[in-house]
Amino acid sequence: MVKWDGVLNAYHRHWINLSRGVGCADHTGRHVQYMRLQSTWCEQRRWDDILWTIPTGFYVDISDGSGNVVVHDQSERQRTPRALWQGLRFVEIACCKSWGYKIPELVEANNSRGGKAMDQYLLGVWDWEISDRTKTLLGYYKKFTIAPPQIMYCDGRGIK
Repeated sequence: MVKWDGVLNAYHRHWINLSRGVGCADHTGRHVQYMRLQSTWCEQRRWDDILWTIPTGFYVDISDGSGNVVVHDQSERQRTPRALWQGLRFVEIACCKSWGYKIPELVEANNSRGGKAMDQYLLGVWDWEISDRTKTLLGYYKKFTIAPPQIMYCDGRGIK
């Protein structure tokens, strides 16, 4: 995952995470889709539910590996929302594991709070906590993949 630079281009596919991501609507362009990746579910460790409820179109969008998918969300505080740094990172890891790709390195240390990186934990979640039903669901999208998923995020900070 990498932070979006705020520059619009015709190839970007923008996803607004409800409900606070709506605050980013002024810099997404015209073609926007909506998803619900809940920070509360990340705190409750409902990883299987997170993967199961991600919209079909999102999996198709990230399957081409173009890096043109931007997920928008905002926190009530001046920080990156948990749904992005933890939830979205888990979706990226789960898709890579399911589709047979190497997990991309983090470009910046954006998947932690308090300095504790989550990748090792999230890798274990895939191996031990995700149901066969959900692994089958993700496996379905493998036929659409061209390259590993690359997801950009916008936390609303620093965008004009």
